[in-house]
Amino acid sequence: MKNTERVAFNDSGIVATDELLDLVVTAEAETTKANVESYTELRI
Repeated sequence: MKNTERVAFNDSGIVATDELLDLVVTAEAETTKANVESYTELRI
């Protein structure tokens, strides 16, 4: 799942480090998606 979210961050113009992915990726896909969306909205 980390690779998928790394691409999502890259598409938003954010270089995702392993540390960032450790913070946002969870065992549940919906939660991970919400975390990534929240983070990318904060960065804009």
